[in-house]
Order: sequence, then structure tokens, then C-alpha cells
Amino acid sequence: LNIYDRWGNLVFQKNEFQPGIEKEGWDGRSRDQIKLNPGVYVFVTEIIDQGISYKYFGDVTLIQ
Repeated sequence: LNIYDRWGNLVFQKNEFQPGIEKEGWDGRSRDQIKLNPGVYVFVTEIIDQGISYKYFGDVTLIQ
């Protein structure tokens, strides 16, 4: 899971984790654990299931 700000800067990255575990996901902080400003962020993720790769992308709005 990669999350980027509006300028294309990578603000969060997490590899090889189980889906559905909330504490494994993004909490609105940067890789340096700095709380990010509200705004629109883009996500890109690749899920590999039984050797088949699925890629998803979209946006998420971070609010306070």
C-alpha cells in the first residue's frame, strides 16, 4: 500500500500485511509519523492472491 500527497510525494508505504487489521493500515500520518493535513491523498496497492496480482488505485480524503 502506497499513499501519495497531491504533489506525488510518497507519504506512507506498507508491504506484506494482512487485510482487515485496522492497526496495519494508514492512520493519516506520514512515514516519519508526522500527522498530515486534511486533504485528498492517492493510494496505489497491489494484492497478490494465489499468485495472481490485482492492482487498485484511487483517492481518499483525510479529514480532521
